[in-house]
Amino acid sequence: MYILSASQIRRADAFTILEEPVKSIDLMERAAEKCFEWFKKHVDKHNFIQIFCGPGNNGGDGLALARMLYGSGYEVKATLLQFDLALSMDCKLNLERLQKIDQGMVNVVKDNFEFPQLPKTTFLVDAIFGTGLSRNIDGEIGTVITAMNSSSYPIISIDLPSGINSDNTSLNNDNKIVISNTTLTFQYPKLALLVSENAQFYGQVEVLDIGLSPNAIPESEVINFQVDREMLVSIYVPKREFSHKGNFGHGLLITGEKGKMGAAVLASGGFLRSGGGLLTLLVPDEGIPIVQSAVPEAMVAIIKNEELLPVDCNKFSAIGVGPGLGQDPKAVKRLKQLIDSYHKPIVFDADALNILSSHPDWLQQLPQGSY
Repeated sequence: MYILSASQIRRADAFTILEEPVKSIDLMERAAEKCFEWFKKHVDKHNFIQIFCGPGNNGGDGLALARMLYGSGYEVKATLLQFDLALSMDCKLNLERLQKIDQGMVNVVKDNFEFPQLPKTTFLVDAIFGTGLSRNIDGEIGTVITAMNSSSYPIISIDLPSGINSDNTSLNNDNKIVISNTTLTFQYPKLALLVSENAQFYGQVEVLDIGLSPNAIPESEVINFQVDREMLVSIYVPKREFSHKGNFGHGLLITGEKGKMGAAVLASGGFLRSGGGLLTLLVPDEGIPIVQSAVPEAMVAIIKNEELLPVDCNKFSAIGVGPGLGQDPKAVKRLKQLIDSYHKPIVFDADALNILSSHPDWLQQLPQGSY
């Protein structure tokens, strides 16, 4: 599954609008309908729903959702946080549609925001800002977010929790971010929803397919992907009848130092379960009883203190390095020797990545296709 940047999402929207063709307001309607379907499945009608909408298209999504919920029998109110900001064209159109149904269903706030009095069984919906936000939130809208977070009500964010930058970590932004229980994001997971620093804000993430064109962004322009079933099936190679481990390559794992043999054992299991054939482990002398007991399928080569790499690396089909490797000078020398002598792709993990981060000049020497 693609993980697209904010600019790529905008391009995908625009491409879909031209390709189908579909009006932008109808694409917004489609997104709101997906949110509405989620609410029907997960939120009972005895609950009150308070939607906070921003002046852009994320706010337009919220206003459209309010109209759909109202039409289905939910008790719902929308608060449009306009202040001194101009409304987007589609947000303005959805405001007009909602006002035609019931003027009292939406409160347009231009100054002096006061948090509404709400029933105990209320859900808050955050439709203030979506993927387009590239600055920290302050002023009146920051006050609204603080009030939402201070309430005891569950919060559902549309596309992204407001205040999060779609493409980056959200550290150092004065904590003006909606803390959501659930985030209903559109079409693709966003990078901001996959970094640990933001985990406290987005809660459970649901990806809603709104029918953006799969042809919008060439795969060559995508640098981030999320592993999913479709991707795994595409690379899975069934084993032939009567095949044996010698038919599936010979891997070398350079792992483990004294006290970290568990890393060698776990890495071995990953290699074998994912379809690798022959396996050799390169571990220190004291690790031999552990790995030969825990992973009897593996062969073992011994790292001795006076040696660098005691094997010819080029006889292996693939090499992984790093789990439990340590970062002492000997480990650094072994890793440099590997990079200098092996010209097939290498999988770097754990301490190997830590060593590489301390030697950025080595990055240009890595074999093409390394991970």
